Amino acid sequence: MALLSTHYDRCGRKSETDEEEEFKIVLMAIEDPSLSFRDISDELEISYSITRRSLRKNGLFSRIAAKKTKLNAERKANRIRYCQSMLDFPSWNRTVFVDESHFCTSKLGPKRVIRPRGTRFQDEFVNFVDFSGRVTCSVFGMLTSHGLGPLILIDGRMNALQYCDILESCLSHLRLRFPHDDYFFVQDNCPIHTARVTTEWTHLNMGGEFLDHPPYSPELNPIENIWGLMKQELRYFPKPNSREELFEQLKLIWSQISMDFLLIENLYSSIVNRLQLCLRNNGSQIPY
Repeated sequence: MALLSTHYDRCGRKSETDEEEEFKIVLMAIEDPSLSFRDISDELEISYSITRRSLRKNGLFSRIAAKKTKLNAERKANRIRYCQSMLDFPSWNRTVFVDESHFCTSKLGPKRVIRPRGTRFQDEFVNFVDFSGRVTCSVFGMLTSHGLGPLILIDGRMNALQYCDILESCLSHLRLRFPHDDYFFVQDNCPIHTARVTTEWTHLNMGGEFLDHPPYSPELNPIENIWGLMKQELRYFPKPNSREELFEQLKLIWSQISMDFLLIENLYSSIVNRLQLCLRNNGSQIPY
């Protein structure tokens, strides 16, 4: 590749680069992904625009970092054992996934906007967070291959007794879907789920078989994708004034998702792929 003629921007930095400098830009980004475009341009004394252009040309873009739980060697080993043991499991379509999730109207998350220069603090380009009017709501949900089960409001801080009450309220739905109790039940390793009170109650009252699930592995549980979708959809609703109003919005989203049979079919179809990806990644996080 022929070297480009050297030009400088208004700040005195080179506004065009050659192959060697492009290599340095890309190498810095690969060695330390936490660097910003500005950090790299400052370090190499190359204009911001050429830094950004060089990185984009090589398929490197600035994105908001995903939040994942850090996995140590023991956690990875547990995930590998689980994936190996469940890879040939033949009854995912009869497996019920349950989980709890917390929704908070003040947690809007990072926001990207396209705006003119010098307008960063104009109202239409600002991500306002109003903590004073925060509304929170915790819910319990159930996912089956037939659709979603009931969405249940959690009253206050849940304990083992309340969890048993919630499961009891779901028994009629389970028996409707699985009249012969031929289902498998998956919950995470929350202490409430594994408490003695819960274990005794489920042994006496639930006919399905419980499957183990590895700790720190939400991406192996497809109901987590339902929660993520609900939080995305909630952004399009007006801000609720009470927990009850927020719960009504969540129920509406829940009912809409429950009618999306293709989505639910795809979630169940993805389970084996999740296990395979986790094994290929030696127990590390997977993109689900």
